Amino acid sequence: MINEIFGRIEVLKVTELENENMTIYFIQKDEVEVAANDVGRKNPWNEEWIIFGFDEETDDPIFLDKLTGNICTAYEFEGKWEKVDLYESIGDLFSAYGF
Repeated sequence: MINEIFGRIEVLKVTELENENMTIYFIQKDEVEVAANDVGRKNPWNEEWIIFGFDEETDDPIFLDKLTGNICTAYEFEGKWEKVDLYESIGDLFSAYGF
């Protein structure tokens, strides 16, 4: 799954996606573990959530939920991460941004 995300990013040659709702900037594939460790310092990070970017405005992580295949974000609330589903698939994410 993570290879599909980074493969699409590479093929499209994009470093971010932007629409009226959100700008997502992508990290490099070799930064995935570092990103998870960084956000995990604040609150425990779910190992099933694979970060591939961040919301430019809030700096909240954008990730793939390996259990559902959904593209999600999460925000900190009372010492834990609250997940919010954004798209049902990586295809839906890129379609929402015109790709």
